[in-house]
Amino acid sequence: GYVLEGAFSNVFFEENDTLYFMDPSLPYYEGLTQERLIQSSKKVDFVKITPDELKGKRLFTCNSLKGVIKGIL
Repeated sequence: GYVLEGAFSNVFFEENDTLYFMDPSLPYYEGLTQERLIQSSKKVDFVKITPDELKGKRLFTCNSLKGVIKGIL
C-alpha cells in the first residue's frame, strides 16, 4: 500500500529542492501545517509512494502542535 499519514501527522519528503506530499486523491486528512507548507513552498509535487520507495529520502512529518519534524524510515 501507499504511505498516507502518521497517527497524528502528515508525511512528506524533500528531493532536489522539491517538497513531495502524498497525492490528494488518496484517503488521508490534509492538515493545516501541510497546507501552509504547500502554499509557502516554491516547488511542490504530489505522489503515491510506498514505504520501500521512501527509504533513503529526506523524510519529514508535520502537525499543528509540533511543527515539522525530521523523520526516520
